[in-house]
Amino acid sequence: MGAVVALMAGRDKPSGFEKACWMLLIFGYLLVEVFAIRKDRAEHDQTLANLLAQEVSARSEAQANFTVIGEEIKAAIAQGETTMERTSVMLILQQQTLDQLRGQMNVATGGDSFCYFTADVMASGEKQEARISPQHVGQFNVPNINYSIGVTDASSMQTKSGTYPSCLKSGLNPPVTSFPITGSHLSFDISFDTANGSWEEIIKMQHVGESWYQAIRLINKTGKKFKFKDYITPGYPVQTEGPDKGKVSWER
Repeated sequence: MGAVVALMAGRDKPSGFEKACWMLLIFGYLLVEVFAIRKDRAEHDQTLANLLAQEVSARSEAQANFTVIGEEIKAAIAQGETTMERTSVMLILQQQTLDQLRGQMNVATGGDSFCYFTADVMASGEKQEARISPQHVGQFNVPNINYSIGVTDASSMQTKSGTYPSCLKSGLNPPVTSFPITGSHLSFDISFDTANGSWEEIIKMQHVGESWYQAIRLINKTGKKFKFKDYITPGYPVQTEGPDKGKVSWER
């Protein structure tokens, strides 16, 4: 179009026909330019439309992916909660089983329960005897007591052994054996085994005035729960001097 303008400028007196031709050429060039501009704009708009469509598609795909991931996460959380619930139920069942086994073991062995022996003086005419009976402490019966009881008094030494089937928590426990009394004091050395431990015991009996008094020391050889316990009848004679003044002498 610039070349046409230069040619027209070089003509001093163009004829009417030339002017008409020039005008047609110029008009043609204008049409070409307009079509070219429209084409460029259409291509530009199409490009923008394609880019927008791609962006929308990418966002939709990303949203779909996020939705899938979210559902997978929810499913994983639900599965985890289900697993935790199952684990909790299993732990509860295991604890219940352990509690049942522990209860059965306590019944079979006596658990933390224990027993000790006491001596009761019984008189028949002029004769007296000390009856040795088990005493129960705790929640469960204590089965299978294998005992050995030795006694020393003023004139003799005796030992008796045996098995006692069960020391009952009800307290209804008959004597296991008895020994005749020939003096004013007695000393019993007892050892016994149960299903839940091994024990030693000292029973010291003293006749004061018109009554018998006793001091008992129970020794836990297994060392569980306690090492020893003392059961002393009020009125039993104690030491009157020395570093152990006011205490029972446990010497044989």
